[in-house]
Amino acid sequence: MTLNAYTKQQFFNDIKTLTLATPNSTILKIDGRGDIHTRFFGGREWDDYKLNISKIDVPNRKYFCLCLFAMVSADQNMYANHNEHYPAFRKMFTYPKFGWTGFGMHFEKPSFLLSVPSQSGVDFSGITNEELNEFVADQFRQAKSFLPKSLPVWDFFKDMINDVDFKSDTDIFKRLVDAMFENSRHTF
Repeated sequence: MTLNAYTKQQFFNDIKTLTLATPNSTILKIDGRGDIHTRFFGGREWDDYKLNISKIDVPNRKYFCLCLFAMVSADQNMYANHNEHYPAFRKMFTYPKFGWTGFGMHFEKPSFLLSVPSQSGVDFSGITNEELNEFVADQFRQAKSFLPKSLPVWDFFKDMINDVDFKSDTDIFKRLVDAMFENSRHTF
């Protein structure tokens, strides 16, 4: 299975295997960052990593973690850097949030979605540069279909690339960013 095939055929089924936590109603009233649909997975610095990937087929774990990274990064980028568009984005995509809830809602850095698996033995080198280029091209196409015209697709992705919480020291991250820049030359 390729990265794009996994993204289209399996990823959203695999998300359903995540154990999700719901913030209590008091937290939701106090903290405007969530709503009744807000659910968290992962824990602090992805403490729940082993539990979260336990039901994912081993050959798909590299794809699952990369797709989680892309999903969480897009959601957090929209909220942090383009908040005026977040309500419309949230209506289209009710993604689970990466982090945890307790005495408040705590959102984790997307970079943990690549660094923790890398440190735990997930071999991202099995994802080819061709697969990454196809994945990024598809992400750009999808973004163009839902981003408002006042927010150019490349601006959205540049803001993500420049966000310190997005950055990772992993090889897969460096190759992903390279694929983003390569695709931007052909697309925009």
